[in-house]
Amino acid sequence: MPELPEIKLTAEQARNIWFAGLGLCVKTLDEVHERYDKTSTESHHLFDELVAKGRDVELDAQEKVRAAKVKTSKNLDEGLQHIHFTHYESYVNHLDEVSDKVDIIVHALSAQHMPRDPQSASIKNLH
Repeated sequence: MPELPEIKLTAEQARNIWFAGLGLCVKTLDEVHERYDKTSTESHHLFDELVAKGRDVELDAQEKVRAAKVKTSKNLDEGLQHIHFTHYESYVNHLDEVSDKVDIIVHALSAQHMPRDPQSASIKNLH
C-alpha cells in the first residue's frame, strides 16, 4: 500500500475544517427545510388549484345535466302529447263507430218486436 503523505495541521486549521463540515451540515439542513417549505407551499397552491378546477368541472357537469333534463322532459312531453292526440283521435273515431253500430242495433230492435227465436232475427247494416 502506498504511503500517504503526512499532513500537518495546526489546531486552527483543524478547527476550520471542523467548522466547514459543521457549516455544510447546517447549510444542507437549511436547504432541505427551504425546499420542504417551498414544496409544501407549492403543493398547497397546487392542491387549491386542483380543488378549484374540480369544482368548476362539477358546476359544468351539473349545468349540463340540468340542460339535458329540461331537454329530455320537453321531448318527452311533446312525444306524450303526440301519442295522446294521435291515439285519442283514433280512439274517439272507434267509439263513434261502435256508438253508431249500437244505435243501429237499438233502432232495429225497437222497430220490430223481438222474435221468439233470436237466431231468426236479421239485423242489417251491422258491419
